[in-house]
Amino acid sequence: NEDALSFDWKPEDLLHDHVMYRWYAHADKTRGVIQEGKGANGVYSIPTPKPGKYKYYITSQEDGYCENEATEIELTAVHHIQLTFDKPAVQQGENAILTARLPGAVIAPDGGITITLNETGSSAEKGIHYNGLLPSIYIPKGSNSVSITITTDGLIAMDADKVLVVSGHANDYIIKEAASLTITRNTDNNKITLIFN
Repeated sequence: NEDALSFDWKPEDLLHDHVMYRWYAHADKTRGVIQEGKGANGVYSIPTPKPGKYKYYITSQEDGYCENEATEIELTAVHHIQLTFDKPAVQQGENAILTARLPGAVIAPDGGITITLNETGSSAEKGIHYNGLLPSIYIPKGSNSVSITITTDGLIAMDADKVLVVSGHANDYIIKEAASLTITRNTDNNKITLIFN
């Protein structure tokens, strides 16, 4: 189950509309039914708010018969995070927006999501060519994304264009790829003006 907040399931035998299916969180069924429905008419949407493995127990019961023993089912939910800049390049002195976004309708669960940011393989140097990259960013509960502003220095002389590459890590989430921003130099900053009296 990839990049979704729930797992949708249908019985394999859709002809048996008289069979009741029930989903439980525990094998002993002491904590109540998560979902239930009859045959093909039942809506079986099992929540997967966080990435990881989910273990459930499903039973079936035909009309006039006792409920069957529970069968264990394990679901694996995979959630991605995309890191992107709002533009591929800026001239030095301009700003860019770095965004971490969950796909589609996926939102951050209880406790939110902390993403550790790393500068990897960059020719741009923090504090010299750019500022604003935080050690970590946070997507709060119920939100889909978070953004920060990266500023660049428009006054320094640069010998060449610089590239900022930002990767990230968040527990249990997969960050698809690093975000890249090219900082192009302003050649006017490299000019020397000579004044003769």
